[in-house]
Amino acid sequence: MRRALLPRMVAVLTVAAVAVAAPVASAKTAPAKANLVKAVKTADSQAAKLVKRSATCPAAAGQRAITMKVRAAQKRGLAKAGPSSLRLRQVRLSAHTRRLAVALTKCSPVAPVPGTATPGAPGAPGPAGMPGTPGPIGSDGSSSTRTELSLNLLGTELDLSGLLSGRALPPAISLVDLSQLTSSGLCSVRGTTCVGVDVTALRTALEGATGDLLADLPLLGGLVHPLLATVTGTLAQGNLNALLEVRQTGDGAIVVTARPDSALALVTSLLGSTGALPPVAIGQVQVRL
Repeated sequence: MRRALLPRMVAVLTVAAVAVAAPVASAKTAPAKANLVKAVKTADSQAAKLVKRSATCPAAAGQRAITMKVRAAQKRGLAKAGPSSLRLRQVRLSAHTRRLAVALTKCSPVAPVPGTATPGAPGAPGPAGMPGTPGPIGSDGSSSTRTELSLNLLGTELDLSGLLSGRALPPAISLVDLSQLTSSGLCSVRGTTCVGVDVTALRTALEGATGDLLADLPLLGGLVHPLLATVTGTLAQGNLNALLEVRQTGDGAIVVTARPDSALALVTSLLGSTGALPPVAIGQVQVRL
């Protein structure tokens, strides 16, 4: 009799143990799943922010559309998804957010050059000549005027007619360190135009702008940090011509741009296309007549 009851008792105890263990296991997995759901929602939130910021970038339109589809797909059935599915959703959202950021580096961060037009749209009106301030007297007794160069004006035509007193812009245009506006013989003689870049101000402005961007979109750190390191390393070497170029666009206008093949071009395009390029002074333009 006792032998007959023994298997029944073992079965009853086993069922009871399973019944007790099930809620415990469920209680342990619930926080883990909640964390995974939260991670997916965080990744989706960053994707949504970048999708919104990329609306004005034609070069990113294709990846933007894909990212929007991925967002919609990854949010379906979120509450019923298991841990493996949730991890995969987070990975997919993160990957497409980074791809959209890469696409944004192909966009121009600046407004149209004054006087140009896009099909079906009028060209942007040209601004009045930029006002200048008196600069130091040159070694040959020539006078000079200066105007500020801001980070958000890279790639935008600068009308310097306000510095020229009705005369033509000197054809000799040089890109130099800001200190060379006064210390270099190149910029102290009559008939020269010098773009003096404040290396410290440029580096600080980029670090601040990328820091603000990553505070809002930390998923982009893997893209932004290496580019910024390349830019700061080049600046430390004093090689401005590897990052920037200057060209004359008219009798009284120039454009200062990031070199298309440089890390600076990628950083400023990403910052500009996401609305994160600040109007911070990074140098001065000096005209000596």
